[in-house]
Amino acid sequence: MRPIRPYPPSIAAALAVLCLVALLSACAAPPAEEAVAVKISVEEDGIYQVTAAELHQVGFDLARAGAEQLALSAGGAPVAFELVGRGRDAAVRFEGLRLSADSYTPRNVYWLRQHAPGAAGRAQGAAEAAPRPQASPTPVSATGIVTATIRLEEKLAYDGQAKAFADRWYWQTLFAPAETTISFAAPGVAGGQGELRVFVISKSSAPVDPDHRLFVFLNGAFVSDAAWDGARPHLITAAIPDGILKADENELAIRAPGDTGAIADSVHLQRVEVAYPRTRAADGSGAVLSPVSVAAATGSSLPDWPGGADLVIVTVPQFRDALMPLVEAREAQGLRVAVLDVEQVYDAFSHGRVDPAAIQALMRHARQAWAAPAPAYLLLAGDASYDPMGWLEGMETDLVPARSVYTAFSGWTGSDVWYALPDDGPATPPAFAVGRFPAQTAEQLAVMVQKTLDYERQAGDLEWRSNVLLVADNDEPGFAEETAAFAGRLGRAAQQVMIEGDGTNAREALEASFRDGAGLIGYFGHGSVTLWAQEKVFDVAAAAKLDNAARLPIVFTVTCLSGFFEHPTTVSLGEVLLRKGGGGAVAALVPSSAAVLSDQRLLALGLAGALATPGGRGLGDIVLDAQRALPQQTGGVRDILLTFNLLGDPSLKIAR
Repeated sequence: MRPIRPYPPSIAAALAVLCLVALLSACAAPPAEEAVAVKISVEEDGIYQVTAAELHQVGFDLARAGAEQLALSAGGAPVAFELVGRGRDAAVRFEGLRLSADSYTPRNVYWLRQHAPGAAGRAQGAAEAAPRPQASPTPVSATGIVTATIRLEEKLAYDGQAKAFADRWYWQTLFAPAETTISFAAPGVAGGQGELRVFVISKSSAPVDPDHRLFVFLNGAFVSDAAWDGARPHLITAAIPDGILKADENELAIRAPGDTGAIADSVHLQRVEVAYPRTRAADGSGAVLSPVSVAAATGSSLPDWPGGADLVIVTVPQFRDALMPLVEAREAQGLRVAVLDVEQVYDAFSHGRVDPAAIQALMRHARQAWAAPAPAYLLLAGDASYDPMGWLEGMETDLVPARSVYTAFSGWTGSDVWYALPDDGPATPPAFAVGRFPAQTAEQLAVMVQKTLDYERQAGDLEWRSNVLLVADNDEPGFAEETAAFAGRLGRAAQQVMIEGDGTNAREALEASFRDGAGLIGYFGHGSVTLWAQEKVFDVAAAAKLDNAARLPIVFTVTCLSGFFEHPTTVSLGEVLLRKGGGGAVAALVPSSAAVLSDQRLLALGLAGALATPGGRGLGDIVLDAQRALPQQTGGVRDILLTFNLLGDPSLKIAR
């Protein structure tokens, strides 16, 4: 268990005086001179202190500033602060709050600005992404007793099927009969009654009512018998009698007796909060927390891109050099290219907070405000992960995020198409083409760039690009039928192979097509994140061994999850095909979710029709045509639209 810190007492009395300064500063006219700014990131609730020395390291001179020249804000709203000490010993102290559970991450960002003498402060950031509500300060009594709150929480498990975004992460599962114990300290505990809050999500449901029950004990004393019904989030609250809590070692026991008569009683434990009276003197300077990071701001606003852009690339600083050959090639082709660091986008559109909504806001702004014509392509240059905080300690980190959308068959999964929606309407088609280079390293991204450029620069006999291989699973007749329908709509000859026996025939056909060259390789059938068909006719191990050099196909799959690029611990088949140097694929249109054939076939037919049109267009334009041809009335079709993501450059020019 990570160390648990109690919330330090609020310094509300001092902050209240300065709050008026912050409010007046934030509401006054814009400053005559741009403010110097730093971003202070926090992940837990508490009183934070940032020293002049720490700020000096990022170019912020606190030693010469007075309180009237400073402004602190979060989410675009002013935040009260206290300036303590003087000169080089000065420090800024404020109450920091983590973001709410329905945010992309709990990490909050506070902006500290310094203005020229006489210049008024202002709140930071654009209004496109609304600020999250924050909690009230910790109350302080006149007797020196404060109410401290201990938050006991671990993010050890992920539930992609959770109905609410905020309920995806949890600590552990209690499947009755079961019991768990949690140890914690309560420093400075004073006399008086406390309160216990246990946040759980029941995952099972049975005809009996109630079908869930939990007993809660604190240091051996019974404090709660909670019973409720149904599969839903539930909050257990209980009073902690005076004298139960101890300053050093406490043991909380939660027991699921399994005596409701339900066939199954399954509950996810999310977190526990313990609020208790605490002596203020017990805090001392050790209760002041240090931020996760203090960094110079990249800019509070993103200027209109001079001359506009046809291709917008959102990436991370470590990938810029690897992207330059692609940028130069696109500019030589006459495209206007804008390359933006994702942190710069956060600063401009989500107040520095990590939020996919910032990228969508950027593109909506670009299409409305930048010089025409509006951007036609968005390339997300970097991989994503549904675990941005790294709780699962996976190797696949979150660099350029995907939007989490809820689907009927997979629950929460990643969507890049969501960025192209021009409004929030439930049936709105995408306005432009989106693609992603799912790279974790600069080396992987350089491979993707090189394969893209090699594909476009190839000369000589390119007859191999007219070859098409379509593999059909033999598990259901519908797969072969839809393979034939796709081939018929495609308007050119296609080799169709149905899996037979142990799949050797399909395996050999795939090996030959990659080796000899094919413009398009498609698979219709059952699959998973890492393989096609139960016979494993193709999987990540086979993809990693491909040596088809410059004969790179475009891969399309009517299957489940082969493009689940958000997984933090497993590399999807689509990612392996893009990352493979000396072979693999130049691009792949692959799903990040599970779905049914009756919905997937609609996108497949649209893609075949779009591919049948004359060549020379961007791959993203072809995919966009297929997406726009989808009927938008049903939920399943909407899931297909949002979760079939293009891995590769959407501006890639392909020849028929």
